[in-house]
Amino acid sequence: MGEFTLPDDFPRRYDDPNIHQHLASFLTARRDTASLMRAVDAALKRLGVARSIRIFQVISRSHAGDDAAVSPRFLVDCLKRDRQAIPLEELAGAGTAMTSRASVEIESEGGCRRIEPMSAEEDLFLVLDGFHRDDACRRLVKHLAELAGNLHYLHSQIERDGLTGLLNRQAFDRRLVQLGKDVGQSRRRQDDEGSGYFLGLIEIDRFAELRDRFGHVRTDNVLEVVAKHMERQFRYTDFLFRHGGEEFAAVLLHLTEAQALSAMERFRAGIESRPIPPVGMVTVSIGLCRVTDVPADTILDRAHKALYFSKSFGCNRISCYENLLAEGLLEETVLIGGSHPD
Repeated sequence: MGEFTLPDDFPRRYDDPNIHQHLASFLTARRDTASLMRAVDAALKRLGVARSIRIFQVISRSHAGDDAAVSPRFLVDCLKRDRQAIPLEELAGAGTAMTSRASVEIESEGGCRRIEPMSAEEDLFLVLDGFHRDDACRRLVKHLAELAGNLHYLHSQIERDGLTGLLNRQAFDRRLVQLGKDVGQSRRRQDDEGSGYFLGLIEIDRFAELRDRFGHVRTDNVLEVVAKHMERQFRYTDFLFRHGGEEFAAVLLHLTEAQALSAMERFRAGIESRPIPPVGMVTVSIGLCRVTDVPADTILDRAHKALYFSKSFGCNRISCYENLLAEGLLEETVLIGGSHPD
């Protein structure tokens, strides 16, 4: 996610008498969960509390379609772009910390490993390898973890849509800019097989008619059902949003175009196959495009053009911007002056 700049006067030792004040000032200045996690990482590295610093969130599923209630638990590293999940059992001490909700210190290949709970509500943990075993360091880490965990929970609530629980439009705008920046800086996963990031815009077909016929309460339930189906169908490593009104968005990571289209088709077909009482059958139209290092507004416009194409040609279908472009059915979009990942 790139380096995070600390203030010049930020202490360099964990036993500095003013460290708690500096931490509070530094961390509370962050405005979203991603920058908060990077700030925690930067602060701990500056203070030299451990050789290796990781922040993990425990999740209950890793693959599309898994039942969260019975599937094994996994860990996602919050400091890495790829969000790849690993089984909880692969990280020594994680199971104990998860069960006890208390600090755990064990011997590992890299010396002492300390696992510090950050947020019980979100199953968030600090994992410090090569940890310095002294009381001042332990107090500092516990204080930082508690402060950062509380801030993370507050930011998470702000970034969520109140009705569906998905990430909201504000979070979407930030994430799209960041992903474009990742592509522009590293071209990561944009390999010979065409693997990369894809944005899918999803809109419930004829939703205004459903509102008029069934009212707001019942159609709000439709929005909730569609959101729950997104959470079941897509991978945890993907980002899911309510973009506004009856429109949703999914950012799919590390897939080829064919895989992204296949994932969207499974979602579309799943919605169509499950009537939602008392409304009945509901369908969605989808526009898909690749995330590149052009302005974020351009990416969004491309996905919207593909979505509008789907809506204009019968609804209940998927259109891919790059395919429409290659077939001469759309003109290339590059907006000037929009949000750019520079």
